[in-house]
Amino acid sequence: MIVCGIIAEFNPFHNGHAYLLEQARLLTRADYLIVVMSGDYVQRGEPACMDKYCRAKAAILAGADAVFELPVTVATGSAEYFARGAVAALDALGIVDYLCFGSESGNLQKLQELAEKDFRSKHSNIRQSFSNESLDTELPNNILAVEYLRALNYFHSPMKPITVQREGAGYHDTAAQEGTYCSATALRPLLHSLSDASLPATIHSKSSQGENKAELLHRLSRFVPDCTLPIISEYYNSHRYLEFRSVSDLLFYHFMMHPSEDLTDYFDIYGGLADKIQNALFQKRSADLLEFRNSLKTKDIAMTHISRALLHILLSIKNSDVEIIKKYEYCAYLRLLGFYKEASPLMNMIKTSSKCPIITKLADAKNKLQKDQLSLLEKDIAASNLYQQLSLINKETAEFIGEYRQPVIIAKRL
Repeated sequence: MIVCGIIAEFNPFHNGHAYLLEQARLLTRADYLIVVMSGDYVQRGEPACMDKYCRAKAAILAGADAVFELPVTVATGSAEYFARGAVAALDALGIVDYLCFGSESGNLQKLQELAEKDFRSKHSNIRQSFSNESLDTELPNNILAVEYLRALNYFHSPMKPITVQREGAGYHDTAAQEGTYCSATALRPLLHSLSDASLPATIHSKSSQGENKAELLHRLSRFVPDCTLPIISEYYNSHRYLEFRSVSDLLFYHFMMHPSEDLTDYFDIYGGLADKIQNALFQKRSADLLEFRNSLKTKDIAMTHISRALLHILLSIKNSDVEIIKKYEYCAYLRLLGFYKEASPLMNMIKTSSKCPIITKLADAKNKLQKDQLSLLEKDIAASNLYQQLSLINKETAEFIGEYRQPVIIAKRL
């Protein structure tokens, strides 16, 4: 049995992701594909465009055989931290033969050469190295690819790396152009417009772009697999699109209730950034979180770092949590989100081969985890419950389904 692992956010799941799954199976001749996927918050420090269950179901219908959640305490970390957590999760399953990932370069040898170098200022030097090698310097997937390879080396993992060159639009492309492939960056504004068009007050009116829901779904249909479109449509019937400013009030409330809090206790916040946040709060003239975040930006601090830091404050992810994660070699547990119905042999093998606890029912977690492991899982539960609460359009008519009531997805493919 050959098993291939994939690390993803699927934010949202689109044709490019379906192509990656297809190529992963083709290149490795895998019998099964296992995905480790970010939950309800993603690596750049924002809420995901749809909840983790919808994104996991889309992946399974498009070819994945099992989807495990990357814990929020890892999924919202730096590229190095994210990569170590995801690689550790796949490695802990004990049955994954290959790690397949997308990259802009598609040149595994060059990526491996970069991964083996010891960089002082890693990412800027990675960019410089790609520039020297005449490779694209706008390379978030290349950077993650290098980090995956470094993580494989760090853990001495037996998983063999395979890279698939990115097709179509670039990662940062913001326009949904003609063709089959479109970046997730360009698709998210379409989802935002779809969400606006589905709100009760505007359900029969146009979105801010002048398109109704049917027209937006038609546009999306060019860029997402057929199995994904119904999931998107159904989700936005009852949920709104969440973005960074969606958590503004909650974050400012936290700051007001804890004015003298030592922010350096939180993950990704060092002394200089903590001072900037406190000074910006004192001088704040706007309740808009984007303006507040922008006021913290300097040439030495990336916007994604600031977003992650603020999100860590909101979700109470602290340096002490990171120490627990490192104690368990970046994988304290594995939580199953869903699997393909015909993949039961894979699931049976995972049960016997996994090097860390597998959580399928949250009610059983207390019997499987140590106290510190359980504290990390509770962060996931709280973060996802918050996401569900914020995303519901009509809290009077829509049912809130908390994490303890969410079943594992068992999907069938046509």
